[in-house]
Amino acid sequence: MDKINELLDMSGLDCIVLRTGENMADDNFYYFTGLDKTKNLSNMVVIQRGRKPLVLSDVLEYGTLIKNSAFKTVKIESSKDVSALFKKLPRKIGINHSGMTVASLRNMRSLSRGKKFIDVSKYLSEIRGTKTQDEIKKIKSACRITEDLFGIVQKIARPGMTEKDIEKKLRVVIENYDTVFSFPPIVASGVNSSVPHHITGNKKIRKNEFLLVDAGVVFSNYCSDITRTFFVGRAHSNEKNAYDIVKKSQLAALSSIKKGVKASEIFNAANSVLKKGLGQSLIHSFGHGLGLNVHDFPNGISSKSNWRLKENMVLTAEPGYYGKRFGIRIEDDIVVKKSGYRFLTKSPKEIVEL
Repeated sequence: MDKINELLDMSGLDCIVLRTGENMADDNFYYFTGLDKTKNLSNMVVIQRGRKPLVLSDVLEYGTLIKNSAFKTVKIESSKDVSALFKKLPRKIGINHSGMTVASLRNMRSLSRGKKFIDVSKYLSEIRGTKTQDEIKKIKSACRITEDLFGIVQKIARPGMTEKDIEKKLRVVIENYDTVFSFPPIVASGVNSSVPHHITGNKKIRKNEFLLVDAGVVFSNYCSDITRTFFVGRAHSNEKNAYDIVKKSQLAALSSIKKGVKASEIFNAANSVLKKGLGQSLIHSFGHGLGLNVHDFPNGISSKSNWRLKENMVLTAEPGYYGKRFGIRIEDDIVVKKSGYRFLTKSPKEIVEL
């Protein structure tokens, strides 16, 4: 309810309607209802001050939704029911332009003659940019499951296995957690680790090379996103040095994190360590928002990011080096605090030799 009131205050409206469907899902619908994103519902939710969200449901889903106490549910049997409900709403109604197809918007207008629709997408982004304590707990739970997966990698990864062998094993393990990956996991060995978004393939893992694993899962709608770079065998001094510099770049950026800091300053702190130590600039953002989506609000942390950090933003911190022979990325999930940050991940960041 606090988030609903905050959204209405920011937009200056008394009513917002969000629509989701199979053709174009709107995560904000699930944000305000708490419903499972994997169900791919086709519904609308009406948000008004001081009231529980009102979900408009067809007859097929009504029996299930009516049992949910987080919102009220009304059965919609025809377009006339929608029009009758819209007549009772204020003249100005907020909608999410970025979460609707042209056809959906046209249909909504035809059902609500005389209403004025106002785009509130920027306010929705701002609202979701900071997380409630409940959201943070869910992301932390997703992180714990993901870290269990990295423990499995350490136990099974051996020369002769393929990248896909590792991925298949992880897919079996997450079934025991009754969850899904938040994105296709990246398993990259040797030279493949130098490709930031490598597509896991049939390359065999060899002795004395890096093994990069980037994975995340979904827990109660919320995502984790963690990367660890292992070494299969015994790393030489130059490989250890490269790993240590990437780790130092992350710590340098994290040391500058606190409420009010400009996001570009964080990127620059990490980038300066990488340039000085390895002669390479950071080729992607230092991190990004994390929440209902892997790439949630706020947007990526780059040298051009002028937005400032707010307390309870959840971000990834993922500096990386990508050379000709190997790549190294260390990625953690953190929450911004007034005078610093707090790790949501706890996997060791020291180089792990398998």
